[in-house]
Amino acid sequence: MNEALGSRTAAWADCVVGFVAGSLALRMDLPALARALASAAWREDCPRAADLAASGDRQAFRRIRLRTHDSLPYSALLIAWPPGYVSPVHDHDGLWGIDVVLDGVLEVEAYALPRDGMPQSSPAGSRILGIGDVLTFPGDGYAHRCRNLSARQPALSLHVYGGTLERYRSFHEDARGDWRCTFNRATAEHALP
Repeated sequence: MNEALGSRTAAWADCVVGFVAGSLALRMDLPALARALASAAWREDCPRAADLAASGDRQAFRRIRLRTHDSLPYSALLIAWPPGYVSPVHDHDGLWGIDVVLDGVLEVEAYALPRDGMPQSSPAGSRILGIGDVLTFPGDGYAHRCRNLSARQPALSLHVYGGTLERYRSFHEDARGDWRCTFNRATAEHALP
């Protein structure tokens, strides 16, 4: 990331992180916080997907942490989605979440996680999210799969979680329709020095 972009993105990230912290301190409900975060996509200093491509590599999936501290009751990160990228079905370790599309178009397929902890064989619903569109999800009983709908352009989204996302489960369906679960460590790079 070049220096000019870094300082511009830093101001945007500081604004977003400060707003989330203030909203949670005031106990703003999640739908209201989500609606307010939607405006982050329209700020002039909002990063764009092409800005965050690692060394010009538009094919790299990246999770980039915004400046937050482990002691805070939330975490925030950017996700850069390469063209056509599809995530596995995954949960968020019981954390609530807010996803905001900043650039591009994502499809999000929601899956219910019954008591046995495995997704149902078909999505519970699907949404198409464009710039400024927001999705909120509960902590427990929820998983989703995200897809960048463009075969040519990267996408970028902001994610806020109700705690530090350290691990998650991904789910993989076999040809018979049976699911297997993999436990994963959530890693992210720091966006700003």
